[in-house]
Amino acid sequence: MRQLVQAVRSGDLKIVEAPDPIIDSTQVLVQTTRSLVSAGTERAVRELASASLLQKARARPDLVRQVIKKARQDGVRATAGTVRARLEEDMPLGYSASGVVLEVGPAVPHLRPGTRVATGGAGHGDLQVVAGLLAVPVPDAVSDADASFATVASIALHGLRMADVGPGGSVCVVGLGLIGQLTVRLALASGLRVYGVDLRDWTIEVARGAGAAAGVEEGDQTTHAIVDWSRGRGVDAVLLTAATPSSTPVQLAPERLRDRGTVVVVGDVGLDLERTPFYEKELSLRVARSYGPGRYDRSYEGWSVDYPVGHVPFTEGRNLE
Repeated sequence: MRQLVQAVRSGDLKIVEAPDPIIDSTQVLVQTTRSLVSAGTERAVRELASASLLQKARARPDLVRQVIKKARQDGVRATAGTVRARLEEDMPLGYSASGVVLEVGPAVPHLRPGTRVATGGAGHGDLQVVAGLLAVPVPDAVSDADASFATVASIALHGLRMADVGPGGSVCVVGLGLIGQLTVRLALASGLRVYGVDLRDWTIEVARGAGAAAGVEEGDQTTHAIVDWSRGRGVDAVLLTAATPSSTPVQLAPERLRDRGTVVVVGDVGLDLERTPFYEKELSLRVARSYGPGRYDRSYEGWSVDYPVGHVPFTEGRNLE
């Protein structure tokens, strides 16, 4: 099989010939028909890989702490060898795709070979090995190209669920890239009023074309416009779908929210907060974890142990559906 990979050390991209994968009992083998380039995420991964070791360390202090912990446990020499080996690896890219099921593990009862599916967690390769809970059937009326958006759209949907705003409510979506635009459309389809904010004129026009009110970010002027649009109350929730190291988006949110409103952090934004604005309105701050419940849980993603629907109605797999 062919697969698009990126060198961890240099950031170089290349297509490699890799052995055809073998699935285990909880996995599905899928022939890829379409895979989606998630521009923001993949650009960030590429920039990090292309950075120097010092820049990598500054960007990911969490990994530096892991290296220090391992050095204390296993010794400097063993840790250095592990780090060097990791830097020489090639990392597969892509995580949102569609395709046709070729083979199904015995512990995946809901799929059959030949089924068209949307997949999460794999992407730019001829073949995908996907957790059974992260491959869902695609309705006949949905194209393979549209189905390849499902995982990215799950990120937007999970953020919207965390906002916990019912029909008739209002939300402000800050950052109108791909996830922001999908958030706008999902919110409108849910019966919400939507105000979009971005730094670019053309993304504003795209959001307006979907039916949202929208404006270019101009600080206090934009805040006044949002409050006026919300009939002087402030919106029920602000969803931050931007990608910036700046904390400005989260710092502007309190004035745009109603009393006891909610800020949902979906994108990678700075979180240098001031307590007083959040205290005075008793605001909630929630950080969305990717596609939904189950993400990064080894039992869910690795072993396909589902959560009871009565307790967790919308897992990452059910969001994908």
